[in-house]
Amino acid sequence: MKCVLHILLLLPLIGSAQTEQSKINAQVWKPFMEAYRTNDAELFNSLHTDDILRVSSMTGILVGEEYKNTIRGMLRSMKEGGQQMLIDFRFEQRAVKGDVAYEVGYYKIIWSNGDDTSEFFGRFHVVLRKVDGIWKIAQDWDSSNVMGQEVGQAEFDLGKTMDESLD
Repeated sequence: MKCVLHILLLLPLIGSAQTEQSKINAQVWKPFMEAYRTNDAELFNSLHTDDILRVSSMTGILVGEEYKNTIRGMLRSMKEGGQQMLIDFRFEQRAVKGDVAYEVGYYKIIWSNGDDTSEFFGRFHVVLRKVDGIWKIAQDWDSSNVMGQEVGQAEFDLGKTMDESLD
């Protein structure tokens, strides 16, 4: 009986986390994918807090406008060069507590310049915060290599899609 009572007490919390993850999908991940597809730096930057902390092996640590300016330059250059990136995500872990969320997963980027197409994979860790009721990325770390092993299709396939990760 005690076990059933505990489960019943936890159900509203589980439902609430799923609702927040649905909001994160709609407010962050789907527009993130659209910004990549359309080379839209302003949309991309609007998904991040003003003090975003971005860490990657390629750029090191970038903070706030420094990161956003880097994105503006990169996406402008890609648009002018007729290049396009598509990105997809798979999630390994998603947790929400109040106005903070933490998500871990894998990404797959398909890059095209019209003639050539390449795929890139990586693992990400992000911290999200609600700003004026809207979820935004506050910290973003990613790497194409985990413990000396390149991330590839096999790791990507282990994760759950946005919809599957709501379970």
